[in-house]
Amino acid sequence: MTVRELDRGDREAVVTFFGSLGEEGTRFFNYNSGNLNRTLEYLDGRRPGHIFFGAFEDGAMAGILFLWDLDRSVVWLGVGVAEAFRGRRIGSALMDFASEYCRGRGYGGILLDTAVENTAARRLYESRGYERIGTHPSGELLYLLRFPARKTAELPKGV
Repeated sequence: MTVRELDRGDREAVVTFFGSLGEEGTRFFNYNSGNLNRTLEYLDGRRPGHIFFGAFEDGAMAGILFLWDLDRSVVWLGVGVAEAFRGRRIGSALMDFASEYCRGRGYGGILLDTAVENTAARRLYESRGYERIGTHPSGELLYLLRFPARKTAELPKGV
């Protein structure tokens, strides 16, 4: 599997991916085509403060990961996996990729929200170290992955 930032040339793969989410994936991840539209806007350069990545396997887009509020100390995350690729640990790989990406850039953590009934996603998030911290005004559950603060060099005494 290869994970890379999406670009304009991925438009067809993105549309095919969102069409392959299945009923549950569409209900939880692409309600009213919201995330499809956001992704296409990103490809058109109309989503500043966002970055979208695709997971590609066997010549197809198997998963998507996006981060937004990149100008904040804690970013938001969205992740989805095509129905045909579920059970192949693609969601886990994308979550790990997001953690490495954000930790390496000095972010303090990652936020996400998910439907109460989306038990598979909740298990995934909790297995990756996310803690449930409350409920979003939308009614969805809020999860946070905190990164430890980076230690700064100790100043010599008297400075």
